[in-house]
Amino acid sequence: MGAIGLAVLAVVAVACNKAKPDTSPVPQLMPRVSITSVKGDVESELMAAIYARVLENTGVRVTRVDPVSMDRGAYYKAMQDGQFQMIPEFSHDLLSFLLDATPTDSTPSTTNSLAPATTPEPVLMPTTDTSGAGSTTTQATTTTIAATTTTAGSTTTTTVPPTNANSLTAQIVAINSTLPNTLIAYAATIADHRPEIACTPAAIKAVSTYQLYTLSNLASLAPQMRLGVTAAYRTDKEAGLPALLRFYAPEFKSVDTVETAAMGAAIDAGTVDCVAVDSFDPLIATKNLRIILDDKYMGAANAAIVLMASTINLPEVTAALDKVTTALSTEKLARMLNEIAANGTNIAVVANAFADNL
Repeated sequence: MGAIGLAVLAVVAVACNKAKPDTSPVPQLMPRVSITSVKGDVESELMAAIYARVLENTGVRVTRVDPVSMDRGAYYKAMQDGQFQMIPEFSHDLLSFLLDATPTDSTPSTTNSLAPATTPEPVLMPTTDTSGAGSTTTQATTTTIAATTTTAGSTTTTTVPPTNANSLTAQIVAINSTLPNTLIAYAATIADHRPEIACTPAAIKAVSTYQLYTLSNLASLAPQMRLGVTAAYRTDKEAGLPALLRFYAPEFKSVDTVETAAMGAAIDAGTVDCVAVDSFDPLIATKNLRIILDDKYMGAANAAIVLMASTINLPEVTAALDKVTTALSTEKLARMLNEIAANGTNIAVVANAFADNL
């Protein structure tokens, strides 16, 4: 074939290509998120590692920024400057910082009644009677209220727990109303860092006929319970024994002062049934204690959350974060922290083991 023939074929090939444009879809890249933590703060580093792994497991691209040697004020500014896009936080700690930095008259106020608390009747554990034609189940109920949210012309009604200023719901609303538009607080978990009452397996077994999950439950069973508290908890009016008595009116069999270092020995000796401890205290894991829920919001919630840039408030990101919100409890976080502190396990190994099983 001559040169002219080759030229003709080339022209035909070009024409065919023009006639059949490439219609293959252009692959869309997942968003990229840069996440960091506070250097030396094991809780912060563990949470950052968990969120990073969960995001990666759902396809989000993650840049792990080295932990920062900054206080809250410094990394708050660094986020606004775009140095990174996500950092773990705790709700009450963040809200306190924001309100101190930005005084406002819109701070939520406590709605609890000032009337003296009354001791409730013990609540029986759920039981099923199958002796008759049908079955009857007795169980505790939780009162809820409806919250209405309007987004882009549509109205969504969501059921949320009743709340006061100490509740996580109120805190998240207050935080996001105070933050600049460039930042958002998200992914509030059920992992809470604050003083808690926790009961021993032996004590729970001893009252197994009744429910023992909330402080209201504990108040009803208090005459059978010996409570161990630190000297600090005994005098803490905001989140200690005075507040417990004011909100729940328990009448314990005894309340003994037991310092933190002696709590384990007191539990082993069986001289206490429940103890007041930090929610991340290793005793919770090593002694298999059950944290008792503060159902009246006696103390301020301080839940693990993320502070993140509004630019990554995307469905792909929030769907990943949502996997952590209900899966990460106070007990689970306490156990992971204990694994790191007691056994020296690498933070990333602990975080990956949790995230990969969600």
